[in-house]
Amino acid sequence: DIKDEATLGGLFSSYTVFLGFLLVLSMAFCSSFANIWAEYVYKKDDSEPFYIKNVQLYFYGVIGNVLVLVLRDYVYYHKIQDLGLWSGWTYLTWIMVVSQAIYGFMIAHILKVLDNIANVFAHAAALLLTVVVSAILFSFHPTLLFFCGSITIFSSMFLYSSQKAEQSPASPVTYVKTEDDLESMHSFEDEPMLYAHGDL
Repeated sequence: DIKDEATLGGLFSSYTVFLGFLLVLSMAFCSSFANIWAEYVYKKDDSEPFYIKNVQLYFYGVIGNVLVLVLRDYVYYHKIQDLGLWSGWTYLTWIMVVSQAIYGFMIAHILKVLDNIANVFAHAAALLLTVVVSAILFSFHPTLLFFCGSITIFSSMFLYSSQKAEQSPASPVTYVKTEDDLESMHSFEDEPMLYAHGDL
């Protein structure tokens, strides 16, 4: 027991806790920056097709995955060359790939039409739904912290949606006169006034 306590003390020392905090903070920063940049790419130019923007964003991920695949093949002694690229793939793997692709398109549409805050709320709602389904199908028992987090998430969703609805009133429609409209007005003013018999 003393040895186990010493091991736990070494694992949860101040250095490891500080290092873990820095790693979580850096991951949150990178994820936030990536989402903001993706939203900027989707919204900056409407003339470019949506699927072309998807290709541009996912192209960097393809390069990274190919590099990881080559390095893993080199480390594991050319197993991919011997067994093939699709070794170990089953129908469940293909279902996962298709579902992840659909998920990526859905997130891209959320970033294009709405914003990153709506994307965060969508992730939180998906997590809550996953826990509920797991509790029904796999007898998963949520903890008290989960219920506290769920209340916090739903409260933040309600406050954000209500505040956004208050800040976006229906703006009056304004008509901007163009140069053609001004020219037509001047030409109308220059024409003589003609009255029909009985108007005076």
